Amino acid sequence: MSVDHPKGSIPLYSATAVPVLEADIAAADIPALAAEVEAEAEEAEAKAVAKRRAEDDEEGTAKKSKSQHTRERTQRRQQNTGTVFIPAVPGKRTRWKYELIKARLTPGVTLLTTRQEWEEQTKDPCDRKIEVQLQDGQQNWKESAFFRAALRQLDPNSELHMEDVLDGLGPDIALQERGTSLPDLFAAIQGKSAEGIGTQVNLSVEAADGAPGGRYEKLIIVGVIGTVSDRQPKRTMTTFGRLPDVQVTDIFLFSNATQMPNITLQPYPRTAKNKGKDAYGDHRYTVGVDSLDRLEQMRREFFRLVREGSRYTKEDIWLCNGPNTLSPVICFNHTEEILNCRTLACIVGLNDLRASVRQNETVDVVWTAVERGRFSLKSATEDHGGGRNQWNFNKCAAPFSELCDYVLVFYRDKECNRTHVSVIPAVRVYDTRASDGTFVYKKFVWSGTNNADVLRWRIDLRQPDALSLLRAAVSGV
Repeated sequence: MSVDHPKGSIPLYSATAVPVLEADIAAADIPALAAEVEAEAEEAEAKAVAKRRAEDDEEGTAKKSKSQHTRERTQRRQQNTGTVFIPAVPGKRTRWKYELIKARLTPGVTLLTTRQEWEEQTKDPCDRKIEVQLQDGQQNWKESAFFRAALRQLDPNSELHMEDVLDGLGPDIALQERGTSLPDLFAAIQGKSAEGIGTQVNLSVEAADGAPGGRYEKLIIVGVIGTVSDRQPKRTMTTFGRLPDVQVTDIFLFSNATQMPNITLQPYPRTAKNKGKDAYGDHRYTVGVDSLDRLEQMRREFFRLVREGSRYTKEDIWLCNGPNTLSPVICFNHTEEILNCRTLACIVGLNDLRASVRQNETVDVVWTAVERGRFSLKSATEDHGGGRNQWNFNKCAAPFSELCDYVLVFYRDKECNRTHVSVIPAVRVYDTRASDGTFVYKKFVWSGTNNADVLRWRIDLRQPDALSLLRAAVSGV
């Protein structure tokens, strides 16, 4: 967060009320606390400058350290305004003092918790803490929202066709040119996103990820920095697939992660003063700083990469994982989801399936050929011990479960082949939440003898009428 604020103002982390202790506010020594905050700010920024110089990062060697600039600017503002200026510096130690001063100088602050509880909560990074305060919940919609915002810059005339990819795979997006002579082939894109203005951000990708055997070896990398302009609170979304609006500030484009100039993609802000020393060169476009010629050059390069990279089928992108695939490294749960999706695709056809725009939520895949085809894919775990005849699966968090139509639960034989599937209404599975939104029961359990409603649509996938039975099940016949 930038420390360049209007005269005499106090920078805010968010519009949300911040928990502070009333006794601490009353006893606060504002000048002393402000001096502590400033000293910690200088220490943090000095460390950042030292690290930047050691890594030979894009900002180069400054004649005057950033902490010196901050100290002198703070002194000038205090002399000119006669008020206490508080640098907006994230951090566990600084954060409490900062919020305490803000509460002391700001009337009408809501007091929520004790100082100890606040310090315990701030074990998370500052940006994650803000997301929790704003009730964003799980954040896997960010890649979709940020990439779409960047695509409006890179493809203003909508000449590219885009498809989302299942959660947990190597690629996030599949792209191809409209009207191509090879309509079944796509380019695979890995999208990276981060929120931030005027500060260093981490886009969570390393150059080693693009090396042979790396998790993004065969993927085009598109990084996007921006801000969310219409954040929607958790558990209030009523439209399936809604994404917030994003204001893009920076776009990064690499044909492969090994093309990055640094070990990791953790850029500092590009400004009019330092853009000539920025190591990213034409691989980066910064709105309001770089010329439109640089944007046009990036657009041409982007289209070239998509055109030359369009050599993968939808099956290659969605259903293949392991060595020499687009998804060489994925976790066990996502492997199970791929196997379930592969089984479903064999029945309904892969071209009639699309991934959810918002990943890591309840809906995994959508069957576009039916009206109520938003599915959550699960694998049944047998529990036949002690004479029981039961199955179960973990519900996990299941955000926005009300927008899911059915849970498809796949049964496996000893060789892990999918032999049957139960079609269960989502409301039957996700209807027992506590007041805080968590589930009363962490697992959904059903019996082979006592849950006729769950077993009503248990379909044998090996039978020729599996498709017609599945269609009848989701149509409520």
